Amino acid sequence: MSLRVCQLLFLLGAAAPRTWAAACDCTHFPYNPESCEKKCSGVVLNNASPKDLVGLLGLKKTTTDSIVTFRKSHPLTSIDDLKIEPSKKSEIEDQFRNLNSQDGRKLAEKYGSDETQDAVQKNSAKKPVNAK
Repeated sequence: MSLRVCQLLFLLGAAAPRTWAAACDCTHFPYNPESCEKKCSGVVLNNASPKDLVGLLGLKKTTTDSIVTFRKSHPLTSIDDLKIEPSKKSEIEDQFRNLNSQDGRKLAEKYGSDETQDAVQKNSAKKPVNAK
């Protein structure tokens, strides 16, 4: 193999882990790299309380109700996983696109981690205290 080919293979090999293995950190907003936006939006939608979906994200209550109902049986790993009315999906995408930095950081810090997702799943599996 020529020296030129060896150098090219070395450069490609050195750059590959950074390109292909870029992990998404959903606890920081804005989400970086940009390719993480759908995943991180899905994580927030999966974990956020209805109060914060309305208050911080600015969703309508009917849209929030649709999200909560859907995620009970379909955990979200991306916003693309959400199967609801197209108008509500558009509303969600618009709200994420127009989310201000302060509210985006609050949502990311509060709901963007795997630990939050584990806690939400445990809480949703518990029966209410007064249940018989």
